[in-house]
Formats: sequence, structure tokens, C-alpha cells
Amino acid sequence: MLRDGTRVRLRPIRPDDKARLVEGLKRLSSRSRYFRFLGAINTLTEKSLRYLTEVDQENHLAWIAVDPAVAGEPALGVARCVRLDAEPKIAEVAVAVADDLQHRGLGSLLLEVLAGEAAKRGIETFRASVLHENTGVVHALQELGVRGHLERGLVHVDMAVEDVAKAARATRLGDR
Repeated sequence: MLRDGTRVRLRPIRPDDKARLVEGLKRLSSRSRYFRFLGAINTLTEKSLRYLTEVDQENHLAWIAVDPAVAGEPALGVARCVRLDAEPKIAEVAVAVADDLQHRGLGSLLLEVLAGEAAKRGIETFRASVLHENTGVVHALQELGVRGHLERGLVHVDMAVEDVAKAARATRLGDR
């Protein structure tokens, strides 16, 4: 349940979620798509959809939030991490939440679950690259005490998975 009482269903993403992701992309503003994909994107290719939905939940983990109150259970948000081959205790992390559900705790809920699942698989650090102009996320990271380095317009950060889980829970429950 989100802070405002909205009920969501969280589960691992599945190959049959491709259509949900296509529709979910439409729920993101062009600005949100730009921030999530680090560039302009209007559609997802079949190759991208396979990559985003056909995951092993071991080295590439992805959790989806769906709306159980609406027929077809549309996608509301996704959090994923992909383990680095060269550094298997580190995974790149990304989150996307439909614009109309942002600032209600869904991203924090997804991150909390993803961090728990990642920790079970030996992932200790989440690595993220955020566009410098994504001031909302950059500010949120700063509030959590996360510092990164700026390179070519991207802020690069590493965060302990354990700390991410704690901070996400605190944020989700309104303790921050």
C-alpha cells in the first residue's frame, strides 16, 4: 500500500509483461522517459522489450508494480538491477514510476523490495548514473547522504544495498 492508501501488486517481471511496458511507457512524460533512459525515447523495440522482461532474476533482477484494481493490471512502475560481469557484487540500478504515481512512495517500495532480493543474491552495491538535470533524484540522493561524481552531464553514485533498503523503507513510511 502506498502512503495515500493506493494498493499495488509487486511481483517479479515476466516475459508476458511486454505489453504492460509498452503501455507503461505511455504513462511517462517525455521528461520522465528522458531521465529514465538517459535520452529521448518514444517506443521500445522488440529487442529492448526482450531485454527488459526476459530476465533471470539472478544477475538481472526486475520487479514490476501493477494496478490490481484495473482490468489487465497495468504497469505502474518497475525497478531493476543488472549485476556487473567484472564486479559481481555491484549491480546497476534503475527505477521508473508512472508520472501520476510519483511522490507517493511507489519508487521507494520498489527499491526496498529490489534491494532485499539483490542482497539475497550477493549484490552488495547499487550503482546508478543520473542525469545532472534530474534535480529531483540528485537532491533525493544528497538528502540520503549519497555523494557522487559528475562526468559528462551524469552524476555517478555507488550505494550500499543495505543502506538503500533502509532509506527506501524510511522514505516510503514518511520518516524522511
